[in-house]
Amino acid sequence: MNGTVKLLNKQANNLPTLVLAGVACLTNTYLVFSVFGNINMHFGSTFVLLSLLTMGFRSSAIVLAVSLLPLLLFSEQIFVAGVQIAEYLAIAFMLKHKIRFLSAISLYCFFVGLPIVTLFIYFDLEVNIQTAVFVAFTFILSVYVGGFMALVCYWLLPLSSQHRGRNQAPPEFSKLVFELNAVSVILPVVLVTLFFVWRSAKDRDETLGYELNQAIQELNRSVSGLIDNKVHTLKATADILMREKNPLLYGQILNTVATASGNVESMVLVDKNATVLIAAPERYAAMLPDLKDVNIAHRKYFQDTKAPGESIVSRAIRGRGLGDLDIVAITAPIFFESEFQGLVQAAIKLENLVDESVLNAIQNDQILILIKDDEDSIIYSSAELGLVQLDKFTAQSSKHPFSNSKKAMQINQTTYIYDEYTNDRNWTIYTFTLSVRIFEGISAYFVFISVSILLSMLLITLLSKGLAAKITKPLLNLENFMAGKKKSSKMIAESKVSKEMQNVTENVIHYYNISEDFQRELKAQVEEKTEVLQVLNEELLKLSQTDSLTGLYNRGAFDTLSANTYKFCQRHEKPFTLVLFDIDYFKLINDNFGHVAGDACLVEVASLLQSKCRRETDILARYGGEEFILVLASDNHEQHKDYVNFIHQTIQQHKLMYNDNLIEMTVSVGAIRVINDFTKDLITLTSLADEQLYISKEQGRDRVNFVDI
Repeated sequence: MNGTVKLLNKQANNLPTLVLAGVACLTNTYLVFSVFGNINMHFGSTFVLLSLLTMGFRSSAIVLAVSLLPLLLFSEQIFVAGVQIAEYLAIAFMLKHKIRFLSAISLYCFFVGLPIVTLFIYFDLEVNIQTAVFVAFTFILSVYVGGFMALVCYWLLPLSSQHRGRNQAPPEFSKLVFELNAVSVILPVVLVTLFFVWRSAKDRDETLGYELNQAIQELNRSVSGLIDNKVHTLKATADILMREKNPLLYGQILNTVATASGNVESMVLVDKNATVLIAAPERYAAMLPDLKDVNIAHRKYFQDTKAPGESIVSRAIRGRGLGDLDIVAITAPIFFESEFQGLVQAAIKLENLVDESVLNAIQNDQILILIKDDEDSIIYSSAELGLVQLDKFTAQSSKHPFSNSKKAMQINQTTYIYDEYTNDRNWTIYTFTLSVRIFEGISAYFVFISVSILLSMLLITLLSKGLAAKITKPLLNLENFMAGKKKSSKMIAESKVSKEMQNVTENVIHYYNISEDFQRELKAQVEEKTEVLQVLNEELLKLSQTDSLTGLYNRGAFDTLSANTYKFCQRHEKPFTLVLFDIDYFKLINDNFGHVAGDACLVEVASLLQSKCRRETDILARYGGEEFILVLASDNHEQHKDYVNFIHQTIQQHKLMYNDNLIEMTVSVGAIRVINDFTKDLITLTSLADEQLYISKEQGRDRVNFVDI
């Protein structure tokens, strides 16, 4: 039966642990909030800290272990698990050393957690220190919220709960007021701050995504418009050349078009064998006679134009023959009677493919650009990217830790968020911007919020101390008043902090005065009764120790007093004498004169003995019937024998007149004096004295037998 009860109690004690562990695990699994990309906030630590407050280290360790399971399943959340473990160990350590929970969570968050998370973000995500601090501070605020929620849940427990006060001693009232004010004010502020940061980061992320996409569209329209315009121009030029019958005018036509067309570096007329016949404008025309057999048959765009007979926009290439510029070639075929006769080609420098005004507008918005062709050669890139035209570029993207909508790309050890678009020519346009732009405007406002929180903490501290002082002052006054250290006249004014406190103070003073009056009256009565009781106790003590007939000590009192005296003599080896007196022929006195006369004889002998035994060390008692016993413990043991003989003679010479009858009395005496042997106990000594008394009676009575040991 007892085993069953113990098992049930154990299961009942484990149930809260299992419940909190399950709730913490579910919270870390499903109640996850993403603030910046994959920087998530998990609130399972709330229930871990609550278990630490209410159930101690062992049970809370179980809750912690279960709550970490969903975090350990994903590699990107292992760091969060590490932060929660560090938080648990730090706060458990501080609670063990009697630090208040709110102080412990604050110390951990801002002096342990914040530096650790900042360093992790700074080195792992390779961001600047300002961004690392901002993100870390936001993350730590979520930890702070978890601690606040645990404290609120703890406060909601009934005061009678067995889990209250397990780790927390009752605080001073000022600290309690501070904690209540801090949680009441700071928790909503922090929650609003986190919501604002989340919403602002989300809006900013979407805004940047929109800006990147708009930049792509602008670039695509600009580049496509320019190329389409040049294609149209070349087609028109090819038509003019096909209709012109005078070959001598071909150069003039070509030069006019090349000069009039903006962004065109050069134009050439090529025959069907890919030999350059005419070049324009004039600076390139002047170069042509000095060049031998400039031929573009090796160019892919020549073959692509000749075969289908369509205008072609080439990939990014390096010019040859007329120059070594990085260009894009645009061609238009020339046909005569449906037979390919050659082509007109325009070369556009890569940097001229994008309208400068469009570039300036985009880059002024802190957006960088990269354009590559269908073979991954770089057509154009912003100088800040540090890339080289015509180099191969392969995108290596990853999920950005701070962005939900955009991917990240690292170029020359700088991480950007970006957008991309592939047009109908299979050119890919990228727009990049720094990831820290997600926090533009937010960080400044966040600093303002942080400073506001710190100022709020300072204000709360001052108000809490002032309010607590006003509330506790009347209570301390009541305590001092009850202890007699405070006058009631000074308490009323200081109790006016509230109507209730004033009423309590006045009632306490009133009932204290009533109590004092009652106590004084009761004290007087008790003192009076105590005096009477003391007299009665003294009389009872005397009666309990005194023989009622003779007024001497009775045997019980003698045994106690003589035992103490003898122990002292044994310890210090001081002489000790024990004497027994027995009235001779006492039975004949009773028979001849009556028992009343016998009692008179006992009283008379007792009086005689008492008159001779006045030293403080003398112990005299009626030992029983007609026997008396005496203890002598003075230092002059040589006189003990003479003293006993003197007492014997005094009684021998005394005669009692009773009812006109003269009664003569004698006593037989047996005595033992301890001088050397202190090993025998008091009972043995009494027996030895009794033996000496017996010898006195055997020898005819009325004599003293005295022996030393």
